[in-house]
Amino acid sequence: MIRAKDRIVEKCQKISLKRPNLLDKLGRFYYNKLNNYFCGCDVNRLPFDIGGMAMNESLKKEMIDYGMDLDGALHRFLGMEEMYVSFLHKYVQDESISNMEKAYEQKDVEELFKAAHSIKGLSSNLGINPVWDVSSKLTEMTRNKTLAEVNLDEIRSLMDELNEKDKAIRDIIARL
Repeated sequence: MIRAKDRIVEKCQKISLKRPNLLDKLGRFYYNKLNNYFCGCDVNRLPFDIGGMAMNESLKKEMIDYGMDLDGALHRFLGMEEMYVSFLHKYVQDESISNMEKAYEQKDVEELFKAAHSIKGLSSNLGINPVWDVSSKLTEMTRNKTLAEVNLDEIRSLMDELNEKDKAIRDIIARL
């Protein structure tokens, strides 16, 4: 049985043999984060399937046309397309957008900020630039603010835009 950790280590070793300083240039952060996430996990025991997932060329083109930074995201995943696709599927399971909606309904600016910030980080790592762009605006609009300091109509408008962009990427991910 192939272990996910072993696949990561094997890929990094191949990279380091060709270009010894490449891992340092890529940043040990990504290697360690991926390695720690999968440490000791068998592929069959992961909460998602890591094998057999690949993007066909037409979906890649659609993702790029949508504004995704596919090359940058694959670079962060050390070129492991199957792992990247599996994390895109995890994106669909993320509850940050629904948490943001709840925070908005409750007029809880701090929780709204936390949810927007989570979406910003997740979309950045996955190269989902259209979602990142709107979540960045929401993050900055709510950072260290009280209810009296924010414009709820502006926030609602950005949240609607975010929901639209999120739906579009979820439609693409559903076809992977």
